Amino acid sequence: MIPLRTGGTGAFAGFVILFGFFQCFLSVGPGNNNFVISSESFPTPIRGHALGFAAAMGKTGAAVGTQIFPLIRDRYASPIHGQRAIFLVGSGICVLGAIWVMALVPNRRAQLEDEDVLFREYLDANGW
Repeated sequence: MIPLRTGGTGAFAGFVILFGFFQCFLSVGPGNNNFVISSESFPTPIRGHALGFAAAMGKTGAAVGTQIFPLIRDRYASPIHGQRAIFLVGSGICVLGAIWVMALVPNRRAQLEDEDVLFREYLDANGW
């Protein structure tokens, strides 16, 4: 193995460990919950559409963030202050998102088929 050094310190091992944590928490956090919540919140006939809509909203948020965050960063004379502002805005968005999910995502039944039955009853009651 080739020893990699950054600025005279052996930071490669630390980078690998932090990158591993980053990937782990990304996979068990928002990316995974996007699919889990959508797949458990909607009946089977519309599940694919709802999952597609949720994924599109996630992509929209990423696109808006890539345009807005540089504007926030550039409003400050010091790069450190700009990065701090981006961190605070991003953290605030995360907290608001967590509150949004806790308030609006209901607890579901243990069986996903129950949701299908209720959806079918709704369609029958409304002439579909």
